[in-house]
Amino acid sequence: MKRFLALLSVPAIIFSLIIGLSGDAYAFAPEFGDTCAGLSAGYRHTCVLTSDGNVDCYGDNREGQAEDYNGDNATGVSTGGYHTCVLKTDGNVDCYGRNQHGQAEDYSGGDAIGVSLGHEHTCILKSDSNVECYGDNSWGQAEDYTENDATGISTGDYHTCVIRSNGNSDCWGWSIAGEASYYFGEDATGTASGGIHKCLLKGDGNAYCYGINSWGEADDYYGGDAEGVSLGSNHTCVLKSDGNVDCYGLSSYGQGEDYTGGDSAGVSAGGSHTCVLMSDGNVSCYGRNQFGQAEDYTGGDAVCSIEPCSDPYDTIDEIFFIIDEEIGNRRIRSRLKGQLKRCNRYMPDAIDGDRRSLNYSIRYIEKFKMYINRYVKTGDIDEETGNYLLGSANDLIDSFTCEEDAPLNP
Repeated sequence: MKRFLALLSVPAIIFSLIIGLSGDAYAFAPEFGDTCAGLSAGYRHTCVLTSDGNVDCYGDNREGQAEDYNGDNATGVSTGGYHTCVLKTDGNVDCYGRNQHGQAEDYSGGDAIGVSLGHEHTCILKSDSNVECYGDNSWGQAEDYTENDATGISTGDYHTCVIRSNGNSDCWGWSIAGEASYYFGEDATGTASGGIHKCLLKGDGNAYCYGINSWGEADDYYGGDAEGVSLGSNHTCVLKSDGNVDCYGLSSYGQGEDYTGGDSAGVSAGGSHTCVLMSDGNVSCYGRNQFGQAEDYTGGDAVCSIEPCSDPYDTIDEIFFIIDEEIGNRRIRSRLKGQLKRCNRYMPDAIDGDRRSLNYSIRYIEKFKMYINRYVKTGDIDEETGNYLLGSANDLIDSFTCEEDAPLNP
């Protein structure tokens, strides 16, 4: 067991678990529902986060949106119509590309934990659980969110959605086909937005979708094994627990084909192409490729996320102890511990340098973080409302630190 937390890249584990509860620590909180913070397929370009904290981009670069980022401090990337934004370890965001509406302006608030791009607008998820948006606001899509309970964010072409800590989803902006409708099911764990449709990842491993459905892109997913969902302009892709990807909707260029390699750690659906991050650190893309946006990435160093912090606990047993002591609901305890057990299964080989095992470990850690953001907040357990709370969250938060000059993990 002692080997579990020896690998620094994954056990940002409980540090990132705290994001949104603690205002003085920053890391990347992926767009919940989207499957991989380090892989983003835009309208006609693709960007890949590499393990050295840089970003490789390719495809259409007529507006400068496919330029590489070489700051050595990237923790996530998001692509829009013609612009790109990179989240950095200092809680700021660098953006570049088309900027006629101010959508490619940098964010310098120092409290960004996530970023999501629409066609011509940009939204920042902040550590206080609010959202700040800017850029084109013709349909109200770039309005801020100030309810202090956002745990995830997604942006479509002209709409924006958040996941709230109560498992509901609020949306705003253009809603010609209902894509910006609210969701009150109290079971959403993630949100993903496409061109004119939206999907919610639910706690039961299914996905609920709505909006325009001309090609079947807004059909629900009932497989019960969904771990993430990503939406393109007119297609939808679901990352499954077996490492495969189910896609549906428009597939005129093959962008709606399934991926059956069994080794996917993340997926991102773009305008008319799809990219899958594989457990070996490479990326397989397919679909429309007129600008090279669907080329494969073969560097072997692509990652879903990079965490700049380490975990102070020596063993996974101590984490289990905290879960047992602090979370009163048996179902939630089981979910949290299940993800850690799955991560621990791959950890020895990950420590020895096996990238496949590392990516599997990261996948289960991100699922663990998703459950934390969904179910855990400061307060007492409220069995009547079903809002399961962590009684001693402040004590737990005090146990974790993040040094600004901590090196990026491999």
